[in-house]
Amino acid sequence: MGQRHLIPYTEYFQQENGLMLSKEKFSKFYPGFIEDEIYKKIHALTPVLCHDAILNYNGKALVAYRDGRPAKGVLSPLGGALKKGLSLEDSLRKKIRQESGLEIDALKQLGITRVVWEDDPFDHGKGTDSFVFMYYGIGKGDLKLESLSNPLLISPKEYTNEFRNSLHPYTRDFLDVVIDIMSENKTH
Repeated sequence: MGQRHLIPYTEYFQQENGLMLSKEKFSKFYPGFIEDEIYKKIHALTPVLCHDAILNYNGKALVAYRDGRPAKGVLSPLGGALKKGLSLEDSLRKKIRQESGLEIDALKQLGITRVVWEDDPFDHGKGTDSFVFMYYGIGKGDLKLESLSNPLLISPKEYTNEFRNSLHPYTRDFLDVVIDIMSENKTH
């Protein structure tokens, strides 16, 4: 048997009979909103599946200082929790559009990580445990600050060691990759 390789993230929308489920049928699985008390219990007991992105917007990396918990005041990628009934990328595109008004071109997955915060948005005292699919893409359109109030645009030139060392490791590790991609694309 040959060498085994890592299989990249793939979505299989299956029906009971083994046939592929269309995105239209899959979208019917969206349950709507969960009541706050029920979601608070779910959040306290299980990891949250999230998707985030650092976008190249006009030649600069777009990140934002978060207003809400658990990452309040932390410079972070855009994104949030995955919505049931949408593919991972469709859910991310919708979230980015809601936060910034931007559409995404050339979406590329950078990796998957786990981020655990001691804090939580519901005061249940169990922290926030998130598995995050991280992406890079090109932001298109006019940046509109609907639910994103503290954006920061960083050029590769502005990404100094001092600035880099001030970042949360989650943001720093992925911003390192994005700055490298942006720098490589600028030289080609």
